Amino acid sequence: MEDGFTLYTENAGMASVREAISRRMKRDYNVNVPINRILVSAGAVSALNLALLSIVEIGEGVLLPDPAYPNYESLIRMQGAIPVFYRTKAENDFLPDVSDIEKRITPFTKEIIINSPSNPTGAVFTEEKSQQILQLAKEHELYIISDELYDELIYEGKHISPLSADPSMKDHIISIFGFSKVYAMTGWRLAYAIVPERLWGVMCKLQEPVTTCAPSISQKAGEAALDGSKDFVKEMLDIYKQHRDIACDLLKQYHMDFITPKGSFYIPIDIACTGMSAKEFAMGLLMKQKIVAAPCDTFGPSGKSLIRICFAGDIEQ
Repeated sequence: MEDGFTLYTENAGMASVREAISRRMKRDYNVNVPINRILVSAGAVSALNLALLSIVEIGEGVLLPDPAYPNYESLIRMQGAIPVFYRTKAENDFLPDVSDIEKRITPFTKEIIINSPSNPTGAVFTEEKSQQILQLAKEHELYIISDELYDELIYEGKHISPLSADPSMKDHIISIFGFSKVYAMTGWRLAYAIVPERLWGVMCKLQEPVTTCAPSISQKAGEAALDGSKDFVKEMLDIYKQHRDIACDLLKQYHMDFITPKGSFYIPIDIACTGMSAKEFAMGLLMKQKIVAAPCDTFGPSGKSLIRICFAGDIEQ
């Protein structure tokens, strides 16, 4: 095995795609990111795993939203760390209450995971909420892992990347972006993380025994996506918004309890009035109506009475 800078750059990703990512961060977020802070990974889950491995020790706590992408909790537990959920409630548009988060911080808390736009709720952080989270992390010396996979899929509002909201926090923020959602490149297994400079070499070393590197053909495709025209992204966003509005109109007709998502392509629906668990309801929907919905009890403790539908399919569906 090679070592030193050669190994780092090979595992970090091709220079050309990292340069494209650097251009993208400057163009879209006015953030100057040198390529030795960019790690290209085989999917966002890989980047999340490397971020946690580089920061969290056994027994330390990681704050994560409830409900949230299930792999957050799985990755935390795999490392012997402790997941600590903070609620995001429908009555607050599924945005977190920062005072509630602060109550959950202990001397063993190492970092906080945030996700905007959110899977499964479709919540989009406001600028005020972003600043509150950043201030909280700063006061308690926490790292922030910011999952920004859906950053360009927003219908109302705009995406606030923590890196652009407070550049002084760059040594405590890991922002993770990807190609699966915005560019519909799910099977290409490609994502990237903007990381503190001091963690870059560590994460490159960790990537070697985990996935070694992202596929080279995927990296070239990602480079083309980043530097190419964005017309199709806007077209896709317009289609998703049309799908969202149709889905919400149908749910209103049937008096379903839901919050209109401002981003991503999911709608969480409260089915508590049925008296059924999320899993029971989802299975019944599948078997009787041939409709697929995700039971949100896998997304966190508060998801026991929620199901998640996806409106990214064809309009006929």
